[in-house]
Amino acid sequence: MVRFGRSFAALRGLVLLGVMVSAAATGFAPPQAAAQESSPVAGARTEYPLTITNCGVDLTLDAAPERVVVMEPSVVSTINAIGALDRVVARIGLYPTEYFNAEVNDAIARIPELASEQTSVGGAAISLETLVDLQPDLVIGYDSETITRENLARFGIGLYVLPAYCVDPSAVSDEPAIPSFASVTDELRVFGQIFDRADAADAASQAQEQQIEAVVGNPVAHGERAAALFVASDGSAIYTYSRLGMVDVQMTALGLVNIYADLPERSPEISIESLIDGDPEVLILLYTDTSKTPEEITSLVTDLPGASAITAVRDGRVYPLLFNFSEPPSPLVVEGLALLAERLAG
Repeated sequence: MVRFGRSFAALRGLVLLGVMVSAAATGFAPPQAAAQESSPVAGARTEYPLTITNCGVDLTLDAAPERVVVMEPSVVSTINAIGALDRVVARIGLYPTEYFNAEVNDAIARIPELASEQTSVGGAAISLETLVDLQPDLVIGYDSETITRENLARFGIGLYVLPAYCVDPSAVSDEPAIPSFASVTDELRVFGQIFDRADAADAASQAQEQQIEAVVGNPVAHGERAAALFVASDGSAIYTYSRLGMVDVQMTALGLVNIYADLPERSPEISIESLIDGDPEVLILLYTDTSKTPEEITSLVTDLPGASAITAVRDGRVYPLLFNFSEPPSPLVVEGLALLAERLAG
Protein backbone atom coordinates (compact mmCIF):
# COMPACT_ATOMS: atom_id res chain seq x y z
CA MET A 1 0.00 0.00 0.00
CA VAL A 2 1.11 3.55 -0.73
CA ARG A 3 0.12 6.72 1.08
CA PHE A 4 0.57 10.36 0.11
CA GLY A 5 0.74 13.66 1.94
CA ARG A 6 1.92 17.22 1.29
CA SER A 7 5.40 17.83 2.69
CA PHE A 8 5.86 20.61 5.23
CA ALA A 9 9.63 20.51 4.80
CA ALA A 10 9.45 22.31 1.44
CA LEU A 11 11.91 19.96 -0.17
CA ARG A 12 12.64 19.57 -3.86
CA GLY A 13 12.34 15.91 -4.67
CA LEU A 14 13.67 12.79 -3.11
CA VAL A 15 17.34 13.08 -3.95
CA LEU A 16 19.76 15.43 -2.19
CA LEU A 17 21.15 17.09 -5.29
CA GLY A 18 24.72 18.33 -5.20
CA VAL A 19 26.18 21.52 -6.62
CA MET A 20 27.52 21.54 -10.15
CA VAL A 21 30.91 19.97 -10.76
CA SER A 22 33.80 21.92 -12.29
CA ALA A 23 36.02 20.39 -14.95
CA ALA A 24 38.98 20.49 -12.60
CA ALA A 25 37.18 18.61 -9.85
CA THR A 26 36.62 14.90 -9.50
CA GLY A 27 33.04 15.18 -10.67
CA PHE A 28 31.44 14.91 -7.24
CA ALA A 29 30.30 17.67 -4.95
CA PRO A 30 28.74 17.48 -1.50
CA PRO A 31 24.94 17.41 -1.62
CA GLN A 32 23.12 20.62 -0.80
CA ALA A 33 21.95 20.74 2.78
CA ALA A 34 18.37 19.58 3.19
CA ALA A 35 16.29 18.35 6.08
CA GLN A 36 15.06 15.14 4.52
CA GLU A 37 13.55 12.78 7.08
CA SER A 38 14.46 9.56 5.26
CA SER A 39 17.96 9.99 3.87
CA PRO A 40 19.55 6.75 2.61
CA VAL A 41 22.14 5.30 4.99
CA ALA A 42 24.96 3.30 3.43
CA GLY A 43 24.50 -0.43 3.97
CA ALA A 44 21.40 -0.02 6.17
CA ARG A 45 18.35 -2.26 5.84
CA THR A 46 15.20 -0.37 4.98
CA GLU A 47 12.62 -0.13 7.72
CA TYR A 48 9.02 0.00 6.52
CA PRO A 49 6.78 1.84 6.41
CA LEU A 50 9.20 4.14 4.60
CA THR A 51 8.32 7.80 4.02
CA ILE A 52 10.30 9.78 1.50
CA THR A 53 9.77 13.23 0.05
CA ASN A 54 9.41 13.34 -3.71
CA CYS A 55 8.79 16.64 -5.50
CA GLY A 56 7.49 18.15 -2.28
CA VAL A 57 5.03 15.33 -1.60
CA ASP A 58 5.40 12.62 1.04
CA LEU A 59 5.33 9.13 -0.43
CA THR A 60 4.92 6.27 2.06
CA LEU A 61 5.71 2.67 1.15
CA ASP A 62 4.45 -0.04 3.50
CA ALA A 63 6.85 -2.60 2.02
CA ALA A 64 9.44 -2.96 -0.72
CA PRO A 65 7.70 -2.66 -4.11
CA GLU A 66 6.99 -5.99 -5.78
CA ARG A 67 5.04 -4.84 -8.86
CA VAL A 68 6.74 -1.87 -10.49
CA VAL A 69 5.95 -0.11 -13.77
CA VAL A 70 8.78 1.88 -15.36
CA MET A 71 8.34 4.76 -17.79
CA GLU A 72 11.74 5.17 -19.44
CA PRO A 73 15.17 3.54 -19.88
CA SER A 74 16.88 5.62 -17.19
CA VAL A 75 14.68 3.95 -14.58
CA VAL A 76 15.60 0.49 -15.88
CA SER A 77 19.26 1.51 -15.73
CA THR A 78 19.05 2.43 -12.05
CA ILE A 79 16.88 -0.52 -11.00
CA ASN A 80 19.11 -2.97 -12.87
CA ALA A 81 22.21 -1.51 -11.21
CA ILE A 82 20.86 -2.49 -7.78
CA GLY A 83 19.67 -5.92 -8.91
CA ALA A 84 15.92 -5.29 -8.67
CA LEU A 85 14.89 -5.64 -12.32
CA ASP A 86 12.84 -8.70 -11.38
CA ARG A 87 10.40 -6.35 -9.60
CA VAL A 88 9.41 -4.70 -12.90
CA VAL A 89 6.14 -6.09 -14.26
CA ALA A 90 5.54 -3.66 -17.14
CA ARG A 91 7.19 -0.90 -19.12
CA ILE A 92 5.89 2.19 -20.86
CA GLY A 93 7.59 3.89 -23.80
CA LEU A 94 10.59 3.03 -25.95
CA TYR A 95 13.69 1.13 -24.79
CA PRO A 96 16.32 1.37 -27.54
CA THR A 97 18.75 -1.53 -27.48
CA GLU A 98 21.66 0.92 -27.74
CA TYR A 99 21.26 1.70 -24.05
CA PHE A 100 21.97 -1.77 -22.70
CA ASN A 101 23.98 -4.94 -23.17
CA ALA A 102 22.48 -8.13 -24.60
CA GLU A 103 21.62 -9.60 -21.21
CA VAL A 104 19.67 -6.55 -20.07
CA ASN A 105 17.99 -6.18 -23.46
CA ASP A 106 16.81 -9.78 -23.21
CA ALA A 107 15.39 -9.08 -19.75
CA ILE A 108 13.63 -5.95 -21.00
CA ALA A 109 12.14 -7.87 -23.93
CA ARG A 110 10.52 -10.26 -21.44
CA ILE A 111 8.84 -7.40 -19.56
CA PRO A 112 5.33 -6.75 -20.95
CA GLU A 113 4.97 -3.45 -22.78
CA LEU A 114 1.89 -1.37 -22.03
CA ALA A 115 0.29 0.18 -25.10
CA SER A 116 1.19 3.85 -25.29
CA GLU A 117 1.63 6.64 -27.80
CA GLN A 118 4.92 8.48 -28.15
CA THR A 119 4.78 12.27 -28.14
CA SER A 120 6.83 14.52 -30.42
CA VAL A 121 8.78 15.93 -27.47
CA GLY A 122 9.57 12.63 -25.77
CA GLY A 123 7.61 10.67 -23.22
CA ALA A 124 4.60 8.44 -23.72
CA ALA A 125 0.85 8.85 -23.34
CA ILE A 126 -1.09 5.97 -21.81
CA SER A 127 -4.61 5.46 -20.54
CA LEU A 128 -5.12 5.30 -16.80
CA GLU A 129 -7.30 2.20 -17.14
CA THR A 130 -4.52 0.27 -18.86
CA LEU A 131 -2.16 1.00 -16.01
CA VAL A 132 -4.61 0.36 -13.19
CA ASP A 133 -5.63 -3.01 -14.62
CA LEU A 134 -2.07 -4.21 -14.04
CA GLN A 135 -2.38 -3.51 -10.29
CA PRO A 136 1.16 -2.19 -9.70
CA ASP A 137 2.20 -0.93 -6.29
CA LEU A 138 4.62 1.68 -7.67
CA VAL A 139 5.11 3.58 -10.93
CA ILE A 140 8.48 5.26 -11.53
CA GLY A 141 8.91 7.96 -14.14
CA TYR A 142 7.09 11.25 -14.57
CA ASP A 143 3.71 12.97 -14.44
CA SER A 144 1.57 12.93 -17.57
CA GLU A 145 -1.97 14.01 -18.38
CA THR A 146 -3.35 10.73 -17.06
CA ILE A 147 -0.57 9.44 -14.81
CA THR A 148 -0.66 11.76 -11.82
CA ARG A 149 -0.22 11.20 -8.10
CA GLU A 150 -3.86 12.01 -7.47
CA ASN A 151 -5.20 9.64 -10.14
CA LEU A 152 -2.99 6.75 -9.06
CA ALA A 153 -3.56 7.32 -5.34
CA ARG A 154 -7.27 6.60 -5.82
CA PHE A 155 -6.25 3.04 -6.63
CA GLY A 156 -3.56 2.69 -3.97
CA ILE A 157 -0.74 3.05 -6.51
CA GLY A 158 2.33 5.16 -5.76
CA LEU A 159 4.11 7.44 -8.22
CA TYR A 160 7.77 8.30 -7.82
CA VAL A 161 8.69 11.15 -10.15
CA LEU A 162 12.35 11.36 -11.12
CA PRO A 163 13.64 14.56 -9.50
CA ALA A 164 14.60 16.09 -12.86
CA TYR A 165 10.93 15.89 -13.89
CA CYS A 166 9.40 17.50 -10.82
CA VAL A 167 6.61 19.82 -11.96
CA ASP A 168 6.70 23.45 -10.81
CA PRO A 169 9.85 23.20 -8.70
CA SER A 170 9.26 26.71 -7.35
CA ALA A 171 6.43 25.23 -5.31
CA VAL A 172 8.78 23.10 -3.24
CA SER A 173 12.00 25.12 -3.09
CA ASP A 174 13.17 28.72 -3.27
CA GLU A 175 16.23 27.77 -5.29
CA PRO A 176 16.40 25.56 -8.41
CA ALA A 177 18.11 22.23 -7.90
CA ILE A 178 21.44 22.14 -9.71
CA PRO A 179 22.43 18.59 -10.65
CA SER A 180 25.88 17.06 -10.41
CA PHE A 181 27.32 13.61 -10.91
CA ALA A 182 26.48 13.09 -7.26
CA SER A 183 22.86 13.13 -8.45
CA VAL A 184 23.52 9.78 -10.13
CA THR A 185 24.91 8.10 -7.04
CA ASP A 186 22.33 9.74 -4.76
CA GLU A 187 19.57 8.32 -6.95
CA LEU A 188 21.12 4.87 -6.81
CA ARG A 189 21.15 4.99 -3.03
CA VAL A 190 17.56 6.22 -2.88
CA PHE A 191 16.46 3.34 -5.08
CA GLY A 192 18.47 1.06 -2.82
CA GLN A 193 16.46 2.36 0.09
CA ILE A 194 13.11 1.97 -1.70
CA PHE A 195 13.85 -1.62 -2.75
CA ASP A 196 15.82 -2.60 0.39
CA ARG A 197 18.99 -3.05 -1.68
CA ALA A 198 21.32 -0.64 0.12
CA ASP A 199 24.44 -2.79 -0.20
CA ALA A 200 23.94 -3.25 -3.94
CA ALA A 201 23.32 0.48 -4.32
CA ASP A 202 26.56 1.31 -2.49
CA ALA A 203 28.56 -1.02 -4.73
CA ALA A 204 26.96 0.39 -7.87
CA SER A 205 27.61 3.96 -6.69
CA GLN A 206 31.30 3.26 -6.14
CA ALA A 207 31.60 1.76 -9.62
CA GLN A 208 29.91 4.83 -11.13
CA GLU A 209 32.27 7.16 -9.26
CA GLN A 210 35.31 5.40 -10.68
CA GLN A 211 33.99 5.61 -14.24
CA ILE A 212 33.18 9.30 -13.88
CA GLU A 213 36.58 10.17 -12.44
CA ALA A 214 38.30 8.47 -15.37
CA VAL A 215 36.67 10.92 -17.79
CA VAL A 216 36.52 14.05 -15.64
CA GLY A 217 40.22 13.84 -14.85
CA ASN A 218 41.08 14.04 -18.56
CA PRO A 219 38.80 16.60 -20.27
CA VAL A 220 38.85 16.27 -24.06
CA ALA A 221 37.65 19.81 -24.83
CA HIS A 222 39.31 23.11 -24.05
CA GLY A 223 36.63 25.72 -23.47
CA GLU A 224 34.77 25.42 -26.77
CA ARG A 225 31.33 27.05 -26.82
CA ALA A 226 28.61 24.41 -26.88
CA ALA A 227 24.86 23.88 -26.72
CA ALA A 228 22.75 20.83 -26.04
CA LEU A 229 19.45 20.70 -27.88
CA PHE A 230 16.36 18.54 -27.88
CA VAL A 231 14.58 18.73 -31.22
CA ALA A 232 10.94 17.65 -31.48
CA SER A 233 10.72 14.62 -33.76
CA ASP A 234 8.49 16.54 -36.15
CA GLY A 235 10.96 19.43 -36.24
CA SER A 236 8.38 21.84 -34.85
CA ALA A 237 10.41 23.09 -31.89
CA ILE A 238 13.94 23.31 -30.48
CA TYR A 239 14.70 23.16 -26.78
CA THR A 240 18.01 23.75 -25.06
CA TYR A 241 19.37 22.99 -21.59
CA SER A 242 20.58 25.37 -18.93
CA ARG A 243 22.80 24.54 -15.95
CA LEU A 244 19.71 22.86 -14.46
CA GLY A 245 20.09 20.01 -16.95
CA MET A 246 22.33 17.01 -16.38
CA VAL A 247 23.76 17.45 -19.86
CA ASP A 248 25.29 20.74 -18.68
CA VAL A 249 27.20 18.78 -16.03
CA GLN A 250 28.49 16.50 -18.78
CA MET A 251 29.54 19.44 -20.95
CA THR A 252 31.39 21.08 -18.07
CA ALA A 253 33.19 17.84 -17.22
CA LEU A 254 34.25 17.43 -20.85
CA GLY A 255 35.71 20.94 -20.95
CA LEU A 256 32.88 22.58 -22.92
CA VAL A 257 31.15 25.87 -22.06
CA ASN A 258 27.36 25.82 -22.28
CA ILE A 259 26.24 29.05 -23.96
CA TYR A 260 22.76 28.66 -22.45
CA ALA A 261 23.89 27.75 -18.93
CA ASP A 262 22.46 30.89 -17.31
CA LEU A 263 18.89 30.60 -18.60
CA PRO A 264 16.43 30.34 -15.68
CA GLU A 265 14.52 27.31 -16.99
CA ARG A 266 15.87 23.78 -17.30
CA SER A 267 14.85 23.21 -20.92
CA PRO A 268 13.39 26.32 -22.55
CA GLU A 269 12.35 26.51 -26.18
CA ILE A 270 14.69 28.60 -28.33
CA SER A 271 14.67 29.89 -31.91
CA ILE A 272 17.11 29.08 -34.68
CA GLU A 273 18.01 32.77 -34.64
CA SER A 274 19.13 32.48 -31.02
CA LEU A 275 21.27 29.49 -31.92
CA ILE A 276 22.85 31.32 -34.85
CA ASP A 277 23.61 34.33 -32.66
CA GLY A 278 25.16 32.11 -29.98
CA ASP A 279 27.28 30.37 -32.64
CA PRO A 280 28.28 27.25 -30.65
CA GLU A 281 31.36 25.35 -31.76
CA VAL A 282 29.87 22.05 -30.59
CA LEU A 283 26.26 20.87 -30.72
CA ILE A 284 24.86 17.90 -28.80
CA LEU A 285 21.47 16.79 -30.11
CA LEU A 286 19.42 14.74 -27.69
CA TYR A 287 16.62 12.65 -29.17
CA THR A 288 14.14 9.90 -28.36
CA ASP A 289 12.68 9.12 -31.78
CA THR A 290 14.45 5.91 -32.76
CA SER A 291 12.45 5.71 -35.99
CA LYS A 292 14.89 8.33 -37.29
CA THR A 293 18.58 7.69 -37.90
CA PRO A 294 21.18 9.86 -36.16
CA GLU A 295 21.76 11.51 -39.54
CA GLU A 296 18.07 12.38 -39.83
CA ILE A 297 18.08 13.79 -36.31
CA THR A 298 21.09 15.92 -37.22
CA SER A 299 19.35 17.24 -40.33
CA LEU A 300 16.44 18.52 -38.22
CA VAL A 301 18.85 21.23 -37.08
CA THR A 302 21.40 21.51 -39.86
CA ASP A 303 18.70 21.95 -42.52
CA LEU A 304 17.05 24.86 -40.73
CA PRO A 305 17.35 28.24 -42.50
CA GLY A 306 20.64 29.89 -41.59
CA ALA A 307 22.01 26.89 -39.68
CA SER A 308 24.96 26.58 -42.05
CA ALA A 309 26.37 29.76 -40.46
CA ILE A 310 26.77 28.01 -37.09
CA THR A 311 30.39 27.02 -36.46
CA ALA A 312 29.45 23.55 -35.16
CA VAL A 313 27.47 22.83 -38.32
CA ARG A 314 30.16 24.22 -40.59
CA ASP A 315 32.88 22.18 -38.85
CA GLY A 316 30.87 18.98 -38.62
CA ARG A 317 30.86 18.94 -34.81
CA VAL A 318 27.22 18.00 -34.33
CA TYR A 319 26.73 14.93 -32.14
CA PRO A 320 23.33 13.20 -31.90
CA LEU A 321 22.88 11.30 -28.65
CA LEU A 322 19.99 9.26 -27.31
CA PHE A 323 18.23 11.31 -24.65
CA ASN A 324 18.76 9.10 -21.61
CA PHE A 325 22.51 9.12 -22.15
CA SER A 326 22.31 12.70 -20.82
CA GLU A 327 19.02 13.14 -18.99
CA PRO A 328 17.94 12.52 -16.25
CA PRO A 329 20.64 11.41 -13.75
CA SER A 330 21.14 7.63 -13.95
CA PRO A 331 23.94 5.17 -14.77
CA LEU A 332 23.15 5.79 -18.44
CA VAL A 333 24.46 9.35 -18.00
CA VAL A 334 27.84 7.94 -17.02
CA GLU A 335 27.90 5.86 -20.20
CA GLY A 336 26.82 8.93 -22.15
CA LEU A 337 29.71 10.91 -20.69
CA ALA A 338 32.16 8.32 -21.99
CA LEU A 339 30.45 8.26 -25.40
CA LEU A 340 30.66 12.03 -25.74
CA ALA A 341 34.30 12.03 -24.65
CA GLU A 342 35.10 9.45 -27.32
CA ARG A 343 33.27 11.36 -30.05
CA LEU A 344 34.80 14.70 -29.14
CA ALA A 345 38.27 13.20 -29.04
CA GLY A 346 37.79 11.41 -32.34
